Amino acid sequence: FNVFGKAKVELNFDKLTTLASLVRITQGAYKNTTVEHLIINCSTQITSMREMLYSNGSSSDDTVLKKLTFNVDTSKCTDFVNTFMGRIGLENIEGIPFDFSAINSTALTSIFKSCRALKDFRVKPNSLKVSFTIADSPNLSDKTIQSIIDGLANLTGGTAQTLTLHATVGGNLTDIQKATITAKNWTLVY
Repeated sequence: FNVFGKAKVELNFDKLTTLASLVRITQGAYKNTTVEHLIINCSTQITSMREMLYSNGSSSDDTVLKKLTFNVDTSKCTDFVNTFMGRIGLENIEGIPFDFSAINSTALTSIFKSCRALKDFRVKPNSLKVSFTIADSPNLSDKTIQSIIDGLANLTGGTAQTLTLHATVGGNLTDIQKATITAKNWTLVY
């Protein structure tokens, strides 16, 4: 990140099929101190975003990166494990809504783990078919919550899945939102 020396950085990719470990930080010496807004554009469908912006250890105190503009088609992505894990300062993800329709396993594990400042992102309607956890994010906007609820596929007649929210977010759900979640055969935990 720091080699860019800018607050706003745009990355354009052609012909990539994976963004796995794009900016995977495991050592404090590589902590982001400059980039506040990262823009990622990709002209192809991505199959993996495993640990794309993963931050761990002493570098997990990166509070500089606040905004991600994500113009990437995720409709073929089968792996979101730890995609944004440790991005404690990330507040907004804008661009193309996340399409989780290719996920059929636990590949959403820890996608937003430790994303304590996260407020906004969008999910493609009816694309979530497996359990989804966003328990570390107490500041989700009303639009984001509704996008997640709209993103839940109707699993009636199938195996129930679990939506896990932060206690603050879950406590703010309306009765209609709770009823919508359970009517789609999802178990709500908060």
